[in-house]
Amino acid sequence: MGKLLTYLYEETAQYTLGRSQRTKRPVAFSDTNRCTYVVGRSGMGKSTLLANLILTDIAQNDRSVIVLDPHNELVESIALKCPPDQAHRVVYFAPAMQRKRILGFNPFEYNSGDERELELKADALMQVFSHTWDINYRNAPTMQNTLETFTRTLLSAYPHYQTNFLHMLCLIRKDAIGDYWRKKLAVSSVENPAIMQNWDEWLEEGRRKTDIESSRQKVKHNMISNFIRPIICQSTSSACFDFDKLLNQKGVLLVALGGMDPEFVRLLGSFLLTQLLVKVKLRGHGDFAPCNVYADEFYYFNPQSFQFIMDEGRKHRIFCTMAHQSLNQLKNAKLSTAVQSCGNIIVFSVSPDDAQKMRKHFFKQGGYIKPHIVANLPQYQALIRYERGQRRPQDWIKTVEDSRPLDRAVARQIWNQSVAYGRSRSDIEQNKDSVMNAVFKTNASPTAAKDSDAQPKLKAKTKAPTKKKGFTA
Repeated sequence: MGKLLTYLYEETAQYTLGRSQRTKRPVAFSDTNRCTYVVGRSGMGKSTLLANLILTDIAQNDRSVIVLDPHNELVESIALKCPPDQAHRVVYFAPAMQRKRILGFNPFEYNSGDERELELKADALMQVFSHTWDINYRNAPTMQNTLETFTRTLLSAYPHYQTNFLHMLCLIRKDAIGDYWRKKLAVSSVENPAIMQNWDEWLEEGRRKTDIESSRQKVKHNMISNFIRPIICQSTSSACFDFDKLLNQKGVLLVALGGMDPEFVRLLGSFLLTQLLVKVKLRGHGDFAPCNVYADEFYYFNPQSFQFIMDEGRKHRIFCTMAHQSLNQLKNAKLSTAVQSCGNIIVFSVSPDDAQKMRKHFFKQGGYIKPHIVANLPQYQALIRYERGQRRPQDWIKTVEDSRPLDRAVARQIWNQSVAYGRSRSDIEQNKDSVMNAVFKTNASPTAAKDSDAQPKLKAKTKAPTKKKGFTA
C-alpha cells in the first residue's frame, strides 16, 4: 500500500490512531479511560497502532503503563523510541535475554498481614494455575484441593520461611526433603482447620500420593525450565515488581516474554497481571492516577483479569487494550462476548468467518457493512468504532507511524537500569541450596534436637485409640 504516512507527536495531544480515509484528517481517542479491543491478522498494522498509543501514554506521564508482549518486537520498539526524558520510569523485563542478573518475582510474597490481601492472592494464584494448565476445577476437585492447600500454606508461611515456588517443589517430594518441609510449613496454616485436615490426612503415604500426583507433574514441569525457575524461586521479588510503587509513581513496565515455551509465557504473564490487580483491588476506589494495561495476543494471559478490568476497571482507574489475531483464539466464551462490548473497537483484516461477526459493529447505508470489506482491508488500514462523549462514531483509517528516530542510547539506559534490579545466578543458586539442604543441616547440627523441640511438630504415631496423628501447633 505504499509508504506509511508519518505522524509527529507534537501534532496533537490526543491518542492518534491514524488518518481517516474519508476526510484525510487525523482520527484520535480523546479519552483513553476506556477499554479497547483490537483484532486483525498478523502483519496488518496492529503493532504500529499499539506502539503509537503506548508511546503517547509514556510521553504524557500521567499514568502507569504495563505492556505484556509474548513475542518481544512490540516492547523492543517502545524501548527504542521511548522519550529520553521518560526513560527513568521504564523497566524492561525479558526473561529469555536477562540471564546474568535475573529479576525475581515471588507470587507468594506476602508481608502485610492483611487477611484480605491473603485471600486475593490465593484466589489470583488459583486462577493462574487454572488458566496455565487448562484445569476446570469443577471436573478436578482433588487437584483444586491440593493446589489450594499448597498455595495457602506457602502464603501463610511467608515471610518466616521466605516461601517461594521452590518450596512448592519440596512439598511434593517423596524423600526426606519433602518430609522436612511438609512438617515445617504445614503448621503455618494451623488456624485454618480445612488446610490442617488435608495435611493430617496426607500423613498416610498412599493418600498423599493419590491426591498430589497430578499436581506434582504440573509443578515439576515449571521447575524444569532454566528460564522460569530462577525467576519464581527467589525469596523476594525484585523492587521493580512493587506494584504499589509502580501505580503510585506512574511507572512503566515492559514485559517481553518471547523465546519461552507458551506455557511459561502464560504462567509468568498471568502471575504479573493478577498480582497487579491484587494491588489495584486493595487500593479501592478513588481519584488515583490511571493505569493502562496493553496486552498483545492477550489470550495468553489470565482471562478473568481482563474480565475484571472491563467490568470494574473504571471504578479502580485501570483500563486495558487487548490485541490478537483471530476470534478462534478466545476459548473463554464470556471473554469472547465481553471484548466485543468494549468502548473502542479496532478491526484490521480478519478471516472470512471473523469478518461475518465483526461487521456487525459497523454500519453502511442502513445496514451492516459487507463481510468481504472487513476480510479484505488493505495492510495498515482498519475500521474503528470508538467512544467520544455520548457518541460512538465510526471511521475507516490508515494507521500512521511515530516519526521519532530509534534511540539506542535510551534503549541501553533502560536495559541497564532494569538488569540492575536482578540478582546474580550465584546468589540464586546459593538460596536454592540452602532450601534443599536444610534437612541435612538440621540433622547434622548438635542443637538439632533442641531446635526441633522449639518448632511445631508432627505427633508421633501410636496404637492407643485416644491418640490422633497430626500436626500440632
